[in-house]
Amino acid sequence: IGEVLRRGLNNNDKKKSLQKGPQIDFDQDGIPKLGSIMKVLPAKTFDVDTKTSLFYFGVDTLACVASLGMLNTVVTCDAYQHLQMWQQALTVAPLQLLAGFAMWCQWCIGHDAGHSLISKKYKFLNDVVGEISHSMFCLTPFVPWQLSHRKHHTYHNQ
Repeated sequence: IGEVLRRGLNNNDKKKSLQKGPQIDFDQDGIPKLGSIMKVLPAKTFDVDTKTSLFYFGVDTLACVASLGMLNTVVTCDAYQHLQMWQQALTVAPLQLLAGFAMWCQWCIGHDAGHSLISKKYKFLNDVVGEISHSMFCLTPFVPWQLSHRKHHTYHNQ
């Protein structure tokens, strides 16, 4: 992406005068600067829609509960217990993948909550969603993760 941006949108390019709107600035290594990328994106990109966020949180929660419930039902049934180990592994593999994907989705929603992107108006919703998605489903205590993640964003690439 960096090379494409350098070739097509570099401020030092002779086509600069032909380009309209915000320009993408590059650092000394030719990497686009975050601030200039943010300026060329539509403002709507940064809107936070609480209803949509909560909808996805609900879908992800339902997916976790359903996939983990199905997995538990399978591994605790008598028929499963009588299968050979390789048959057991093949039986649960699709459910394990489904449950893993659902839990990854929960982690992503918790990550958004950590950045206060669930709701700008009702800030407590970020904490509730983060606690449920990270602490309960992903077994990662939300508040300590949020604090360490904030440090990560403050000091990354240094």
